[in-house]
Amino acid sequence: MLLYLTVPPRLKVSATLDSGLSICRGQAMKISIPVQGEPFPKVVWTKDGEIIERSSHYEVTQDEHNVTLVAHDVEKSDAGQYAVKVENPLGTDQASFKIMITGIVNHGKGHNKGIIMVPTI
Repeated sequence: MLLYLTVPPRLKVSATLDSGLSICRGQAMKISIPVQGEPFPKVVWTKDGEIIERSSHYEVTQDEHNVTLVAHDVEKSDAGQYAVKVENPLGTDQASFKIMITGIVNHGKGHNKGIIMVPTI
């Protein structure tokens, strides 16, 4: 007899992500969240309520342990409310978080670029 175990989906979101993130303009943003569920859940990422599709700007990946969103070369327009929803036949789970994009200041010729820090939410 073969026994098949099913598990409702569950995201394991860190307190850091819950409180929001600040990311420097021009950097890559990578958000990886541990997930469990059997069968493995369907994953949907959104920004400001709009579904994020894989593109040259966004990578959406998953493996047996994590769901991951990567945004390359972030700009001010990448700031907003992000969410991830996971769903399988046994239920759904979701998490949302705010992303703020900070500016970069050039302190003149021959100086390193400084970063304007914006407090996280």
